[in-house]
Amino acid sequence: MKQMELDVNVDIYDNFSSEYIKVRLTEGALFNEHIESPVVRDFIKDIKSFKRVNVLDVGCGPGVYTKSFYKMGANVVAIDPSETMIDAARKYCGVSSGHGTYNIDFKPVKLMDYHNDRDFYLVLATFMLGYFDDLRSSFKKMEEMLGRSGRIVTSSLHPERLFAVSKNDTGYLSGDNNRNKKYEADFLGKDAVIHLNKYSFEQIFDAASDAGLKVTKMKEPLLPADYNYHDKLKVDFYSRNHSIAVFELKRKSKK
Repeated sequence: MKQMELDVNVDIYDNFSSEYIKVRLTEGALFNEHIESPVVRDFIKDIKSFKRVNVLDVGCGPGVYTKSFYKMGANVVAIDPSETMIDAARKYCGVSSGHGTYNIDFKPVKLMDYHNDRDFYLVLATFMLGYFDDLRSSFKKMEEMLGRSGRIVTSSLHPERLFAVSKNDTGYLSGDNNRNKKYEADFLGKDAVIHLNKYSFEQIFDAASDAGLKVTKMKEPLLPADYNYHDKLKVDFYSRNHSIAVFELKRKSKK
């Protein structure tokens, strides 16, 4: 059943890739570029140079982070189970065909099926936790691919939002919704609903620990109140209410 649900999600991305890319690069900037991305970049600011650093972009989507890291000189492997999305990422990164050009290796593969031939200093898996049916196994897979002193940076929708029963103009309305382990993401429209997993902070921390990892940093960023966006009510809401959580994870002990 889990495999079936994953395949359905992949089919949706294959069939709605152009719509997703449009949303990701326009409406999606509200969350991706102005809430999540500043934290992601803050978590890696101590890395003085990315020249020849190995980076794995898990669930690369249209390749926004992929392009950013290869332009900084990193050797990037970009994986995504949707072949259509991989093709879109190649185009976005200016790579028309083939693999390995511009220090990017594109692979249409799921995380658990990817066999790495190198160790990674950074594994990036932004907005990916909801796609993992087995959080512990997914963390363990990423842990095994880390090089010495490597780190994982990942994110998800905030539990405050995930476990809310509804919201009003001022905030989320909490309720006993923990028994519902999945939520429906319809950011592509009602005809392209994706079923994703809901995880609490406790579940994330426990799964990471079981996989030999520790959460070294966590932030719950808010949208800047002065963000220039046409929907002022949305800006007001997300500048006061948490929408996402970002995590940095490292091994409990070095290799």
